[in-house]
Amino acid sequence: MSRVTPMMKQYLTFKRKHSDCLILFRVGDFFELFGDDAKLGAKILGITLTARSGEPLAGVPAKAVDGYMTTLVKHGYKVAVVDQLEDASEAKGLVKRGVIRILTPGTLTESAMLNSNENNYIVSIFEKSKKYGLALADVSTGEFRVTHFIEGVALEELLIELNRIDPNECIISEKHNLSEIIFETLENVMISKLEDYRFSFNSSYQLLTEHFKTKTLEGFGCEDKPLAVSAAGALLDYLMETQKSKLDNVRNMSLYSTKGYMIIDRTSFKSLELTKNARDNTSKGTLIEILDKSCTSMGGRFIRRALNRPLVEVPKINERLDAVDEFVGNSFAREDMRSTLKPIQDLERLASQISLRRATARDVVSIKNSLKTIPTITKILKTLQSAAAKRISKELHNMKPLITKIEKAIKESPSATIKDGGIVKSGYNQELDGLREISEGGRKWIIKYELEEKSKTGIKALRIEYNRVLGYYIQVGKNYLNLVPENYIFKQEVTSGKRFITSELKEYEAKILNAKDQINDLEYKLFCEIRDAVHKEIAEILVNAEKIAELDCLTTFAEISRNNAYVRPTVNSSYKIAITNGRHPVVEKMLLEQSFIPNDTIMNNKSDQILIITGPNMSGKSTYIRQVALITLLAQIGCFVPAEKATLGVVDRIFTRIGASDDISKGLSTFLVEMNETANILNNATKRSLIILDEIGRGTSTYDGVSIAWAVAEYLHNSKKLGTKTLFATHYHQLIDLEKYLDRVKNYSIQVKKKEDKILFLHKIVPGGTDKSYGIQVAKLSGMPDAVISRAKEILQFLEFQSSRGEDVTETQKGPKADSIQTDLLGQIADGSKA
Repeated sequence: MSRVTPMMKQYLTFKRKHSDCLILFRVGDFFELFGDDAKLGAKILGITLTARSGEPLAGVPAKAVDGYMTTLVKHGYKVAVVDQLEDASEAKGLVKRGVIRILTPGTLTESAMLNSNENNYIVSIFEKSKKYGLALADVSTGEFRVTHFIEGVALEELLIELNRIDPNECIISEKHNLSEIIFETLENVMISKLEDYRFSFNSSYQLLTEHFKTKTLEGFGCEDKPLAVSAAGALLDYLMETQKSKLDNVRNMSLYSTKGYMIIDRTSFKSLELTKNARDNTSKGTLIEILDKSCTSMGGRFIRRALNRPLVEVPKINERLDAVDEFVGNSFAREDMRSTLKPIQDLERLASQISLRRATARDVVSIKNSLKTIPTITKILKTLQSAAAKRISKELHNMKPLITKIEKAIKESPSATIKDGGIVKSGYNQELDGLREISEGGRKWIIKYELEEKSKTGIKALRIEYNRVLGYYIQVGKNYLNLVPENYIFKQEVTSGKRFITSELKEYEAKILNAKDQINDLEYKLFCEIRDAVHKEIAEILVNAEKIAELDCLTTFAEISRNNAYVRPTVNSSYKIAITNGRHPVVEKMLLEQSFIPNDTIMNNKSDQILIITGPNMSGKSTYIRQVALITLLAQIGCFVPAEKATLGVVDRIFTRIGASDDISKGLSTFLVEMNETANILNNATKRSLIILDEIGRGTSTYDGVSIAWAVAEYLHNSKKLGTKTLFATHYHQLIDLEKYLDRVKNYSIQVKKKEDKILFLHKIVPGGTDKSYGIQVAKLSGMPDAVISRAKEILQFLEFQSSRGEDVTETQKGPKADSIQTDLLGQIADGSKA
């Protein structure tokens, strides 16, 4: 075994302390990975794997390290950055090093490392006696909020909130007793386990009061919420550990309620493809792709939060709709506002960089230029009448003194770095101007000195140049070396001649270089003063950011409503859904060669509660039932809707049971997945909910499937506590008979035009059910071989003949119906979920 060097001993100390991290270890101009970290890093980053004394080694340039760190974190790894804390040339012995930062998926702050239109949330969960405290933070914006779940369905409420937040990281106690379903909800989220003592109420309380400089937590509403305090304290502690700072950008802790929003559970969120599609998990072909035409990153994040939290209070919905309506009707105000918003940078994340002392001069200029738009925004708002416009106008801060201060001090296009000069304007600081005169005068002196030496010596090929090794030197060409005077001191021979210095040249060099160093030091000091001045105004900057984000959302909703021919919905507290010529907001944008066929919808709790939709595959059943859910959701986030007219009673929750797929990882069959989802709906729906059912029972035998589907429809209809509005798309034509026996069931079907063996889908919803599936015609459209189609027709004719004689060939060979035992599963699941 080779001897471990002092530097490797130092490295191993950091590795032992941060064993869950990849260690990026600064060595000169590189950050290096060693051992297994090097093997993994080389593979992920596509860099060369080498070895030193038999130890695997891979390195990246220090100047480009940010991009490499981002890649490692996005692959799901924690990264500890170990930097040199002193200049290697001045170090006595081993260079002093320390962990300057730990990067994890939930603690990134730099805009270049983040998706601009998405929040980067980290959450902390603390559980005690099946009650939960939850804290969330976005370090990149300084957001820090807490809540708790202590009533009957605490776990379900926690799961719903985690789905809304969609975090990138979650911290829990290493001694947690959390339900497995929490980890299923946090699938693909990094779970970081902390020592249990870090969740202690007393230490959390002390840390929070010290950080926010208060004696108690009464002002935050958390004094009597110990679970929330424990979660918040552990989260703040973890953030301080990873950021290696006091976290000045976290200036406030907000206690929030999860009430007041429509509930969309994880299954429904996925099924409706609100932010991620089912194909490749991107936003392509989702509702957010239609909605997010924002002008700013802050507005984009506001729109996502609105989509995750549709409102249920009619006055709040209508306040937002009033503002959108005004911007739709006032094109001048809308266009002026959007053109004013477009240049605005990400004030939330820039403010965090200021507080963390990581902001550059360019960041400060971006803040200044963004704040300069406020007077124009206020001027436009004063021409409007909506309550939201008037409120935002009053809440915006002008901030002219800060803008003036920055404009006087900082160049419009400053240097990218903050320690190499090129930041502060001339005329701002007298001492700096004097040093610059010396530096600039020095350059003039060099030019003058070169001309004088040429004249004195008669050497035409004489040049004064500079490099880091020699400093300023005189270069003389080969043909003139015989003319070199005695006072020239030889320093170096090169191909083209020799290099010399003089005492006079060295004296002035010291003066010039000293001035340059002083300039850089003074500019850095002056910049830090300006940055501190900006920091003092962070609270007002963040208020402006919040209002700009809201305005961006409102004008974006107006823009897409105007461009896509959306209409303002009437939203009230009734139980009615009445949509005239409704359209699917996503599908209509994807149709290139044909127009979308609009459809009407009438639903209520009195006469049209359950709509049974029948028709063949590919006819548009799924699109239709989803569009009703999306139109309802759009209305409740305060956006206009794709329809000719819409009146919508507020919905408290959207349930979906769509598609059929096995959950192999949990050992669940298609059928059991369906039954679990259906049981969840029946146990949690209310009179105000909207249920979307796209087939029930496809994962079992025909008789069992029909029986369960029928029983579910009956239950939804007859249960006194429900009366829930339900759209039920099905292949089971037997269900159309429900209309005969249940008053509030109505049959609808997708209109199909048949000509000989061909069918044409008209995509129109019409009253009345259908018992025609057109399965063989659909198979033919898919390109199925002719031989298969012909044989299928023969079998179909035989089955229809048997059916006309009262026989069922699908059951005659089975004997007793053993499969029918599956009809008991739904009841068992429902009973189990109530236990």
